Amino acid sequence: MKTKMNIESLVPYEVMTYKNVIRLDANESAYNMDVNIFKSLNRYPDDRASELKNKLADYLKVFPSELVIGNGSSEMIELLFRTFIEKGDKVLGFENSFSMYKVFSTIYEADYITVSNDYVMDMDELIRTAIYEQPKMIMICNPNNPTGYLISKCDIERLLKMYDGLVVVDEAYIEFSEGSMLNRLDTYDNLVILRTFSKAWGLAGARVGYMIASENIVSSVLKVKAPYNLNALSQQAALYALDNKETMAENVRAIILEREIMERTLDQLDIKAYKSSANFIYFKGQDDLYEALLKKGVLVRFFGAGRFRVTIGKKEENESFVKALKEALVEIN
Repeated sequence: MKTKMNIESLVPYEVMTYKNVIRLDANESAYNMDVNIFKSLNRYPDDRASELKNKLADYLKVFPSELVIGNGSSEMIELLFRTFIEKGDKVLGFENSFSMYKVFSTIYEADYITVSNDYVMDMDELIRTAIYEQPKMIMICNPNNPTGYLISKCDIERLLKMYDGLVVVDEAYIEFSEGSMLNRLDTYDNLVILRTFSKAWGLAGARVGYMIASENIVSSVLKVKAPYNLNALSQQAALYALDNKETMAENVRAIILEREIMERTLDQLDIKAYKSSANFIYFKGQDDLYEALLKKGVLVRFFGAGRFRVTIGKKEENESFVKALKEALVEIN
């Protein structure tokens, strides 16, 4: 059976699996929510995740009708493409950002246009490109993955005032910073916000993500959502997390403190590291640093061309990374 031509060029999303390593490559939380639940599994889960939706709406101070909950924020991204993007439509984003924006553009045969960025995300250039290209949808990861750069609310609002297509702000890491666009939802009908329980909430294994948007956008998205897309155990895990939001906040404070310590440490080691507003740090180094760290039992994310991302773990994990980094720098220099 011949694969669709637009799929041939895609590279499968691969997750590196290693044993006996400190995993600082995937931006997971080092803090386990320690959910202890048991749910009868002989019945299908609540298709709309109603209990979770109501509790989440209360937490966010939005209406339940403004929420879609599903199997990770990646499903939310795909639902937007499935609902609004047709073959040949243009989608705009930043070049050095979350890889799935390009992947879904390719799958749904859209033209993915990017504004180049190493670290700084130039909103003036994005706005100029949006006005010229008139894309159907704009994807903004804020704080950005993998760089940790945070775009100001006023810059995103400038875009919303000048462009009437869909503006999707992916706030997967917003709990580690400030500047959510949540309080602008009532002002801009074309604004969509994506969030996840995978990062700050420590539930990456449960795969719970959600979309916050106007009722019109939500009602359209629900038309294409698969039935029972979020299993009962994941719904219960997210409910448990919301009942223990103080634990999440405490863990976030610990990660931010460790992030600040790591930034100072990398600076002292003359490593080019960039100010981060997420639970990771983007830095530059020699390509062979990746293998040197892995041999010492520390796994980070390598993007090629001397670009790395290290997740902020617990204190002892971060100290192990620094120790391995110091040894690796001596070995490869």
